Amino acid sequence: MIKKIGNLFLPLGALLVLTGALFKIMHWENASVIMFSGFVSGVIGIISVYNSFKQKTLNKVGVILIMLGSTLVIVGALMKILHLQFADTTMLLGMLLGLFGVGIIYYKYNKSKDAKSEEETKSEN
Repeated sequence: MIKKIGNLFLPLGALLVLTGALFKIMHWENASVIMFSGFVSGVIGIISVYNSFKQKTLNKVGVILIMLGSTLVIVGALMKILHLQFADTTMLLGMLLGLFGVGIIYYKYNKSKDAKSEEETKSEN
């Protein structure tokens, strides 16, 4: 059920963000409201997909860092569109957190893979 909610909110958020960008380019009213609702919808979708994501091979800290980084990038993009201060810093921080999370997941995955291969080698001898 939760995964279905995520599958609904993610495309809806993308559609609203693209529609808001079109409104912003054309200088029509309520562009910021549409984009903000799209970003909120996307964050709700990401959170619901994360809650349904229960693979034990991934480190939860890495996934949380990726989610936090993605949220900061989205908020930074919204800040950039609205011409607010520290938008670049917010997006850069989000990207760095996301990359750090990917690095943690990659390290844990390779560590578990190496442990399994060593265990198989010991069982063969």
